[in-house]
Formats: sequence, C-alpha cells, structure tokens
Amino acid sequence: MISLRQICIGRFVRVFIVAIVAIGYAGSAAATGKAPVSNDDSATVQRGGTVSVLDSGEASVLANDFDPEDDSLTAFLTRNPTRGILTFNRDGTFIYRHDGSSNNDDEFRYRAFDGRRFSKEAKVRILITSGEPVAPEIVGQSDVTVPEDGSVEIGLQDLEVVDPDNDYPQDFTLEVNDGDNYTRIGTTISPIADFNGQLTAAVRVNDGTNFSNYFDLLIVVTPQNDAPFVVSPVPDQETIEGDEFILSLAEHFDDIDDGDSLSFSAQGLPSSGTFVLDADSGLLRGTAIRADAQDAPYAVRVTATDSAGASDALTFALMIFPNNNADIAISSRVTQNPTMLGEQSSWSIDIENRGPAQLAEGELVGSWTTSGPMMSLDAPAGCTIESNNSSTPGLRCPLTQLPAGTSLSFDVQGMQDGDGDNTLIAAVVADDPVTDNNVTIVSSQVTIAFSEGPTQILNQAGADLGAADFNSDGLLDLVASDNQTVMYLNSGNRSLPATGTTIGSGGSQLAILDWNGDGEHDVAVAGPSASAVQVHLGDGTGTFADSIQISTQVQGEISSLSGLDIDADGTSELAIAGTFGALIARNQVTGQTRIDPLPGGAILDMAVMDLDQDGFPDLAAVAADDRAVRLLRNSGNGTFVVQDSIGEGSVARVSVADLDNDGSSDLLLAIDGDDLSAPHIKLMLRQSDGTYIVSNTLGASTVSELVTGDINGDGRLDIIAVNESGVHQVYVASPGAQYRLDAEQIVSPNMQTGMIVDFNDDDSFDLILAGVVAGTVELHANNGIGRMGLGDRTAPDITLLGNAEVSVPSGTPFVDPGATAVDDIDGNLTDAITTSGSVNTNLVGTYTVTYSVSDRASNTSQVSRKVSVGVNQGTGGGGGGMLSAFTLILLLMIASIFTRSGNSLRWPPLPGRTDVSG
Repeated sequence: MISLRQICIGRFVRVFIVAIVAIGYAGSAAATGKAPVSNDDSATVQRGGTVSVLDSGEASVLANDFDPEDDSLTAFLTRNPTRGILTFNRDGTFIYRHDGSSNNDDEFRYRAFDGRRFSKEAKVRILITSGEPVAPEIVGQSDVTVPEDGSVEIGLQDLEVVDPDNDYPQDFTLEVNDGDNYTRIGTTISPIADFNGQLTAAVRVNDGTNFSNYFDLLIVVTPQNDAPFVVSPVPDQETIEGDEFILSLAEHFDDIDDGDSLSFSAQGLPSSGTFVLDADSGLLRGTAIRADAQDAPYAVRVTATDSAGASDALTFALMIFPNNNADIAISSRVTQNPTMLGEQSSWSIDIENRGPAQLAEGELVGSWTTSGPMMSLDAPAGCTIESNNSSTPGLRCPLTQLPAGTSLSFDVQGMQDGDGDNTLIAAVVADDPVTDNNVTIVSSQVTIAFSEGPTQILNQAGADLGAADFNSDGLLDLVASDNQTVMYLNSGNRSLPATGTTIGSGGSQLAILDWNGDGEHDVAVAGPSASAVQVHLGDGTGTFADSIQISTQVQGEISSLSGLDIDADGTSELAIAGTFGALIARNQVTGQTRIDPLPGGAILDMAVMDLDQDGFPDLAAVAADDRAVRLLRNSGNGTFVVQDSIGEGSVARVSVADLDNDGSSDLLLAIDGDDLSAPHIKLMLRQSDGTYIVSNTLGASTVSELVTGDINGDGRLDIIAVNESGVHQVYVASPGAQYRLDAEQIVSPNMQTGMIVDFNDDDSFDLILAGVVAGTVELHANNGIGRMGLGDRTAPDITLLGNAEVSVPSGTPFVDPGATAVDDIDGNLTDAITTSGSVNTNLVGTYTVTYSVSDRASNTSQVSRKVSVGVNQGTGGGGGGMLSAFTLILLLMIASIFTRSGNSLRWPPLPGRTDVSG
C-alpha cells in the first residue's frame, strides 16, 4: 500500500526532476534552441470526398506535435497531395478534396516551426475508401487512319480512358455505333466506296459496371488512286477521203478522283499521221488522204491514263472510204519582189490535179488587195479581170477537163501606181476531196527606194533577240538565241565581234530579266518545248557562270517569253505563253520556283504593257481559239484578271507602244489573213475611258514582227514591219499617230524577228534583224536621219546633152543643150539637175557651166561644159589671131561702162547676154 506521504514525496521528486530537466532545457534553449517535434497523422475520406479532421479527431496536424521550450508552433506545407486538392493553413488546419480518380491512398507533408527552427518532415496519410462506382471517361484518342476503300478495326488501345475504379483497358469492352460515311461489322469500320477525307464514329467503353461517355472518334481516310473507267462505248465510225473527221473521246471516260486529269493515247490509226489524238483534250481529228483509204476498218484502241499511271481503254472501228474526185492543189509565188515603182509586178499561179480522177469543171479565183494604190492587171489567156484599176482587182480563170497528174500555170502581170505592199489570195473552187490545199496567199512589195543592206552580218541564226549592257560598260550588248544562246559584246566602234560568246543552251524564245534580284541582267531562253525554261545568270562583267532550269509543269509549245516585275519588288518574274495557255514563274525567297497559271486558253503571242498606268505590268495576249486580244490586268499583288477581249480579225501578233504620246499603252496588231481576209496591220489607240479604237490600217501583207522606235529623231515612234517575204516596211509617224510608208524599204530575206535599239550609242535608233532560215543576224545602223543600213552610196549618173566643149560667136545667143541624170535607186533625176556659171556672149572669152544633181541619200554628181565666145566663131569653126582695132576700141568702150557693186563685179544688161546660172 502506498501512503499519501509516499505519493507526495514521489510527486515532489518527480516535480523536482521535471523542474531540473526543464531548467536544463531552458538553459540549453537559451544557448542553442531545440527543434520542434512533429509526428505523422492520418485522415480517412471516401473517394471523391472531402475531409478536414484527422483520424485522431483533431482538426490540426499540430495537435500531436510539441516544442521542448514550449514555443508556439506554426505549420508549413512541404509537399502537396497528388490525387486531390488541399487547402492548408498555418495553424495546421486543412481541407482535402479527393479528385475521385482512384482508390489509391494519397498524402501530404509539412514541417512545424517554432519561430527559430523547423521540425523534421511529418507525413499526413490520406486513406481513400471506396464510394459509389465512377463511370469511365474517354478523354482522347490516338491517330486512326484507313486507306480509301479499306477497313480498320477500332480497339481499346485507340482510346485514352480515365476510370478511378479499374485498370484500363483490363476487363473493358468497346462499343461502336453506325454512321453515315461507313459501314460497320462489330468494331470494324469500312468507309463507303471512294470516300476519302475525315469521318467520325461514335464510340464508348464499359468497365463492367458503367458505360463511359460517347466519344467522336476521328478517322482519317487517306485517298487512294482510282483508275479511270469507260462510261460509254464509241460507235463504229466512218469518214471519206478529204472530209474533216472530229471525234471527242474524253466524254467516254471518267475518273472519280477530284482534280485528277487524264491523258489520252491511241493505237491503230492510219500510219500517214493525218489523224491526231490530242493527249490533253481527247479530241481525235484529221482529214484522210488517199493512202488512208482501205477495204477493212481500222481497229482503233484509245487509252485514258490518270496522273498516277492507272488506265482504262476502249476500242472502235474506223472505216475510211476513198473519194474518187480530183484532188486539186494550188500554189503561188511572186516572181520578182520587190519591184520599183513604175515596173511591172508578176505572179505565177500553179494548179495541179493530184488525181485520181479528171477535174471536169472548176474555177481559179484570185483576189488582190493593195495597201491603197490602184493596181492594173493583165489577164492571162482565157481569164477575165474584175474591178481592174482599183485597190482590189480580181481574176477568174475556168478550169475544165484537167486530167489527173497534169498541171496548169497562170502568169499574171500587173502594175501598181504607188508604193506599198499587196497580197494575192488565190483559191480553186471545185468538188475536191482535199480542201486544205485549195487556197494560197502570197504578198509582194512595190518600192520607191530601198536600203543597200546591213552594216554588219553575223553568222548566227537567231530565233529571238535581246539587248542589254551585260558587262556594265554603258554600251548595249546583243544576245541571240537558237540552238545556242550567244552574246556579242559591243566594243563601241559601231560594230560587233564576228564571233560571239556562247553562254549556254538556246531556244526559240528569249527574254532579258533580273531573275535573282542582284541588279544584273540575266537571260532566259525556252522553246519550242514548253516543259522547261533555262535562266543564264549574269554577273555584270559579261560572264554567265551559273544557270538554272525551271520546270514549268506543263507540256506543249511555247510562243512567248517575257521578263517583268509583276509585284514591284525588284526581282523579275517570267510570263510564259503557248499552246498550254499562259503562266507566271516566280522566284521565291526560298530559291524555289512557284508556277501560277493565268486565265484563258492557248496563246499565239503576248506582250507586256501597263493598261491603267499604275506602275504594275499588265499583259496583252492573242488567244489561239478566236484570235481575240485578251487584256490581262495585274491586280498589283501579282494576280491577273481578264479586263477586256478585243476582236479585230485573225490577229497573229501583238505589240504595245505609246503611239500618240499620251502616256498610255496603244496596240499594234498584225492580221495574218488566216480567215481569208487580206493581211494588214491595225493600230488601236487607248481612249480615256479605257477602250480601244482603230486609228489606222497599214499595209497589205503578212507580218511576223512589229517593232517601234523613233528612227528619224522627231520625237514620235515609227514602225518597222518585219516581213518574212524579205521586204521590211518602214512607217514614219506624223502628228496624231498617223503613219505613212517611207520611200526607202529594207530588203533582207527570211528575217522573222527584230528590235529597234540605240546600239551605237549615237542617239539614233538602229535596227537588228534575225531569222532561223536566214541563218544570220543583221545590224542595220541608223545614219541619224532615219536611213537604215549601208544606205545609198552610189552617186547618180549625169550625162551632158551635146558636146562638152562649145564655141559661140560673139553677140549671138547661147542655147544650153542641158544634161540628163539617172540614179540606180531614185531613178530619173533629170528634173533635179541644177546649173551654175554663166555665159556672156557679148564678151569674148571662155566660160564654164557646171551641172549638179543629188539623190535622196545626198550622193552628188557633177559635169561641166566649156563654152568659148569669140569674134565670128562658132562651134566647129576657125577663128583666132589678133583683135582688130575696131574690136579693141569696142572693148574699151564696154569697159568704160563696167560697174562695181560691193565686192563683186556685175554687168549691166546688154543685148545678146545669156545667163545660164542656176
């Protein structure tokens, strides 16, 4: 038994010991301080629930912590929970909200702080107990793809699922709903036939207790190439020799792939090549010749192939029957071109019956059209002339009983009363199976004068020309392109080196540009094939060390190539046109080429212009289908829209110049007569409202190029029409954009292109001509007043009429017999002769009369006549000896009335004096 005293003593001892310990602690704390002591806790909460009380019943985690010095404690959170949201206060109270994600336990940690030191880290464990089952949730997916016309099985692995109660995907099942763009068997999806793109399928999962939400699973259906297929057969076809055959085959094929283009090919057509299938349009056309006709039909197989190489084919029978009528062919030629004004022109028209039958009856019909002068024709035997002595005379010749294999020729002579050109269109009217050889067109020129030729000839065939200062010396250099691109550096001595420098491959079209934006001139060449453009890069020293090849991504033939800066960024683009249409090639900052198509179809020719004077280049293009001129306006950002379409006949070439000096771009159109109208040139002036009107019509012959420049230095643009017939006409401008044919024309056969530039740096524009058939490039230098080439360097031939020495008796009149003058180019110049010198038959002595004449090129000739005046002398008479005293006295009397006027001596009028001075 323990007594009260013992208890008291024991308590005293314990209190004493505690006091001693407390005193020790206090002394130690005062010296170093003791860290608080923290202890772990736990709290229990249902999944997804909230708890703020510990399992001990305390609300603060500091409830079971203490400080040896009994300092007040605060709690500092050191680690957050991972499966819930915690609100934690300094007094140790807290609120924990579980996120419901799983039944796994959670925890957070803290340290107690007494104001000076932290305790060790304590852990508060959150015990999660199961609540109501939570439905799984689909929160995402992996990529699911299936090829077009394929199938894909959807699996649990394709989904991202959250389920706090279960371990996904173990023991889960998948459900897939039906949809519009696919069929379903179980969880396997098959997109409908030929579908590609994106589709969605509604899916959900089940964890064995609950279904998840529906989730739209995105499925990408990758396109696969579908082969083209035949939609309808082609019926058997028939045609006859000489008839045009046209059959559209594209409509018999289809391809369901959007944007897929088909190309067409054919086998089994006639070997003559007269039938051609256009690979792009699928149009089969041709006109059968005699050799194509046979007893059995042709088995034609046509194949359509898509861009991926898949194809389908159809076959049909083509029967070609012979036409036993006569095949009449016509040709014509000018036997002399040009002719001088006043000389006869002559034409030869040849008619050939190529069989197989005799021509029973037909007619040759010829029609001449001049540029304005009247023409008088002489009819061949058996022919009649219509509208003679007019600008449009005609010829009719009957053709009867012309056996197969025979020919007829009709020689026609005519005279034109003024200089200019003319065109003959001759046709055969007959029941002819072959009509494409029944018409012929030929042009000729009548001139007053012509240039004697170029100042320099280069042995370089030139399909196209360009000029720029390639070596930065201030002089224009020349570049010509055919099989090779050759540069000729201007040496400044009014001539070029005989041999140029090859800078690279060539082509039928050439353009000067700055492709890479370095400020130096580059040269682009292309053609005839349109598949690629070669750009030779200049460095400003006359060297082209690098070149690049641009793929145009088109097929066909090129007809025009131009360099232009469509967006005013200092870097040139290329405008390319041809049978494929037109496109713009751009050099992007990445160094890659971007190809943009332009609106419209096939193009015959294209020129750069500025329609609206906004500083951005626009385009004028000749459409191949209707020969209209399409005006393509640059929107300023490099895109083009068709602003207008101008129909003015069968336009073949277009050029642009400011003909009336109003600051706007006018049009020069070369009409080729393809529609059987007379070829000519039309000048169209732009009006203030943006429309164009025809201001002038020039010439009457086919032109291959129209070039402009002020060749006579009067401030107005003149025109040179380059004509493949070899006579190139110069049209000189007058006020109001009116033009007259210059008397001097340039004769240079087989030239097809040209340009006017100040090549000699003498402030006058020179002409450069080139041609592939000619095989040469010609420089025609300007003499400063509009005369091109060597010019007329031969003086006129002047001849005295009568004797060169004449004797006249004193006191009798002198009658001047005169002189005649003829020039090899200007013709008879007798009326242009001037005379100088006088003969005074009242004064004995010897006189000289000088006759002078100059041609239009200022070449001058002179001839003199000696006239002797004597007493009782005449031409062929004697005389001589000393003067008689009477004569001497008479002379002294005459001298006494001699007068002086200024510094010259003049005779007063005397009877018998004859003055022949000019």
